Amino acid sequence: MENTSFCPICKFEIQNSWFFCPNCAKELKEKVPIISISKQIFVYFVSFFFSPLGLVWGIKYARSRDRKVKIIGIIAIILNIIAIVLMIIASKNFIEQYTKTINDLVPSY
Repeated sequence: MENTSFCPICKFEIQNSWFFCPNCAKELKEKVPIISISKQIFVYFVSFFFSPLGLVWGIKYARSRDRKVKIIGIIAIILNIIAIVLMIIASKNFIEQYTKTINDLVPSY
């Protein structure tokens, strides 16, 4: 027989293995997601190449109580920031080059 206790909110009798109280829906303990190496690589890939879509996973995992999952989330957020900064730099360089090319084609009066 499983150990039982009481919900801290509604005092409903619960089992220690439950993640939520069936009476008031209070989260009793966090269900830690299992993240395989292939999923980690996928999250990092999306975070870098499809930024800012990877922020969804980054924020979700960074809010976890599990240390390993939190680190994955922080890395995903950092990869998003790096990708955004590189995108800004590349856009700025493209605009400067395009402006220079246009200015060279247009005769000055």
